[in-house]
Amino acid sequence: MATDTSNDATIENLPVLTKTAAMEEASHSDTKDAQEELPLPEELPPSKWAELQELHPYAQTLTLQDVDACVLLENSAFPEGQRASREKFIYRISACGELCLGLFTTADPSGPGPPDPNLDTATGPAAPLVETSAERKGVLLAHIVATKTHNHHVKDHDMEIPPDWQADPPGVSRLGHQEHGGTVAIHSLAVLPRYQGKGLGSTLLREYIKRIRQEGQVDRISLITYNRLITYYQQFGFENRGVSEARFGEQSWFDMVLTINKSDQNQAA
Repeated sequence: MATDTSNDATIENLPVLTKTAAMEEASHSDTKDAQEELPLPEELPPSKWAELQELHPYAQTLTLQDVDACVLLENSAFPEGQRASREKFIYRISACGELCLGLFTTADPSGPGPPDPNLDTATGPAAPLVETSAERKGVLLAHIVATKTHNHHVKDHDMEIPPDWQADPPGVSRLGHQEHGGTVAIHSLAVLPRYQGKGLGSTLLREYIKRIRQEGQVDRISLITYNRLITYYQQFGFENRGVSEARFGEQSWFDMVLTINKSDQNQAA
């Protein structure tokens, strides 16, 4: 998985990660929730701070209107054969959009100056970044895309799509998202290559974990990763459970699991 160096920061008031009846309907729409600007890590070196200060990043749940941007980001962050397809993004955001978060910045399409080729979106190159504009458009910098599963570790069938998922009602299948599963299976943590190593992915993942803990609806968060990124995920509390049975992309993976302690949550409440 593509990730960046850890830096402490918080994302305030992110949308809840548990689906309600209203969210079930909203996950199939293009309606955006409110933008919540993301405070930047204070520990960044001055050079990195100045660059990120221009971004004014904010977090939102992903919707179907973000699919093209997600595909572009995924393709830039992962090698061919280890990328989620466009169909998978459509399926996952439709089935459980409340588990899919994006980190965005904004660009003014009418602003002066040349476009930034590093911030190209699926709708065309982004214009110079600005703080305010009447016609701002979101540019996706990072995303976390997940589903639920009954398995403790992510399996190959968790990453698949049920053949009749668009039917009404869809049939019962062991493939893909399991609404009542006790595990959140993260399929993608991707950061735009230019902005890797600046704390954005780490900040998004920390708050994602925090929100899932607060909701208390699942027992664990699970993902698969490369051997070289085991220590990266361990700093967030994930445990290395050894070589994974998953063979996605014909790659050797390791299972990482973060246990959500419900009893501690109840005592804290």
